[in-house]
Amino acid sequence: MKKLSTLIAVALVSIFALTSCSTSSNKENTSTTNTAKESTNSNSATYKDGTYKATYDKSDKRGWKPQITIVIQNGKIIKTDFNDIDKNGKLKTEDSNYGKSMKEKNGTEPKEFIPKLDQQLINSQTASKIDGITGATQSTTKFKELSKAALDKAKIGDSHEIILPMKEN
Repeated sequence: MKKLSTLIAVALVSIFALTSCSTSSNKENTSTTNTAKESTNSNSATYKDGTYKATYDKSDKRGWKPQITIVIQNGKIIKTDFNDIDKNGKLKTEDSNYGKSMKEKNGTEPKEFIPKLDQQLINSQTASKIDGITGATQSTTKFKELSKAALDKAKIGDSHEIILPMKEN
């Protein structure tokens, strides 16, 4: 009987100890998660309201010059407008011949992938979280570069258009 009492006591103490550790561990995990969320929130950029533009200093080898306009309201990105423009002022999304050719070769075209890039930036509120678009790798890279440059200006409220050097691929 004494062995049974001792065994029950040891079992209860063990259960109590495991339960206490488990609860403490969960509280620590919750605390760590909350701290990580707070840290992420405090690290997320606070943008100054305004309209910010970025472009390149010249057109690419195909004759297109990428550009972006980002509108910030209440510290958040509410609108983006990314596109490429040629020397005649024609937008890449409006060039049906270019779109058809690109679609045949790469499976996508500007009027399909550009709205996706714009929406990703609005949803993520940062250029660093933009996912690549299959078939539009160069455009995605330029979108990220221009977005980052414009948003860096938005952090300090400098609404002067930024012009980046065009890197040929």
